[in-house]
Amino acid sequence: MLTLPGICCLADKNIAKSHGSITIYLKELQNGKSSYIRANALMIMGDLCIKYTSLVDMYIPDILACLQVYLRELYLIF
Repeated sequence: MLTLPGICCLADKNIAKSHGSITIYLKELQNGKSSYIRANALMIMGDLCIKYTSLVDMYIPDILACLQVYLRELYLIF
């Protein structure tokens, strides 16, 4: 569900800018019900951070907060 739009955003910076996809992935990180969806959104956001740092720079604190929650949940499962 999230993978194909993520690949398109990684392929073209204009797609990543114009469609607000970064905020969509951030919302999935914060509110995603499935851990698989949050993991995919986190991986896409990580790739976007590497490729388009200027677009994602303002969302880094939110990404880190979501990563903390995700890791906490992961350790509680195991």
